[in-house]
Amino acid sequence: MNIYSTGKFLKTYQSAKFIAILCSELRLQYIARLVTKENSLDIILRIQKVIFEIHSYFHGNGFKLNKSLIKHLNLNTSCITLE
Repeated sequence: MNIYSTGKFLKTYQSAKFIAILCSELRLQYIARLVTKENSLDIILRIQKVIFEIHSYFHGNGFKLNKSLIKHLNLNTSCITLE
């Protein structure tokens, strides 16, 4: 089975092929591998947990967030204050 996407034909996953190799071949950054024996309810519960917690920032002082924003926005450290 081939899937046409953005001008390329994508082949279905071949078993025993490492995800890293597949990412490299297709020039993809992320691949989600679903196994037919997986419990879909478990996956749904995991997704719901991530969605519920995605809004919270777990570093109390926000050091990494502050540093990332400064780098991404090309600002001086005095320009960003986290409250």
